[in-house]
Amino acid sequence: MAPMTAWLIRQAGLLHIPTVVICHNVMPHERNWFDAVLARWTLGKADHLFVHNLDDQVLAHRLLPHSHVERVSLPSYQVFDLSTWTREKAHATLNIEGNVALFFGIVRPYKGLGDLLNALPFILSEIPLTLLIVGEFWESLEKYQRQIKELGLESQVRVIDQYVSNAQAAMYFSAADLVVLPYRHATGSAVLQLAFSLGVPVVASRVGSMAEEVQDGENGFLVNSGNPEELANAIVRFFRGQYAASFRSAIAQNRARFEWSVLIDKLSEPITNQRSKLEIQSKCK
Repeated sequence: MAPMTAWLIRQAGLLHIPTVVICHNVMPHERNWFDAVLARWTLGKADHLFVHNLDDQVLAHRLLPHSHVERVSLPSYQVFDLSTWTREKAHATLNIEGNVALFFGIVRPYKGLGDLLNALPFILSEIPLTLLIVGEFWESLEKYQRQIKELGLESQVRVIDQYVSNAQAAMYFSAADLVVLPYRHATGSAVLQLAFSLGVPVVASRVGSMAEEVQDGENGFLVNSGNPEELANAIVRFFRGQYAASFRSAIAQNRARFEWSVLIDKLSEPITNQRSKLEIQSKCK
């Protein structure tokens, strides 16, 4: 993608078209030695960059010291028909009952699923819980199946290794009391915004945009990454403390922060400013 993106940005510049780039990751999650060179080459000619967290903003400024870099949250995804599903109906359809935690999305090494599985024996010694792992696997599924078996978790963990449609996603999120994001590192998180758009509380690692968008103790709990014991304690605390109602209320009250209109307004401002600048320059010639 980098060569094509770089070419498009340069062509736009030749035509005096303002270029604004939403950069979900300044650098890839799985790094190579040439990534910094590619990032500079690809993004260096853009008029304005938007990233999703402070760490990426600092990184972009370091790689591209003359670029304009701003921070903006990913918006929530209002594309789900929740009228089809209740918690009870989703549980009946999936043949599950009781406390349910959801790990959702493509499973990649940085997302910390292994840490969540290691936390599960601690959790199950305190409370009953079913863990749904829903999404396609970037790496070997067998690796995780082996971990589940070694930890004796076969009856408490259900793995759905497949692409999930919007309708299916609504079912899984409706079934979940809690979404768990035990990421080792992150930039922005679309899964976090899926959870918020569907009103589901989270336990998330204190990394990337999650550290800025999850208000600890209000709409979820934040934990340090790579710490299964701390992760387990937060999940147990959520269920034992009966935080679901207050967290869901806070998510609903804070929904305006993640509306698409916020993103559109942010994007429109530099485009308008750059267009005005070009118009002034053309009149001065």
